[in-house]
Amino acid sequence: MWDRVSLIEYPSLAAFRSMTESPEYKAIDIHREEGIPSQLDIGVRRG
Repeated sequence: MWDRVSLIEYPSLAAFRSMTESPEYKAIDIHREEGIPSQLDIGVRRG
């Protein structure tokens, strides 16, 4: 199913949500969706 993996760390869940809800992110999100047609986001915590 997958042949690529990306790991990204954000300072907090609030920072991630703030980013994805911003008008700037929403304006370019179509490019992310077109570039990654099958994406699964999994949130994890350190510790």
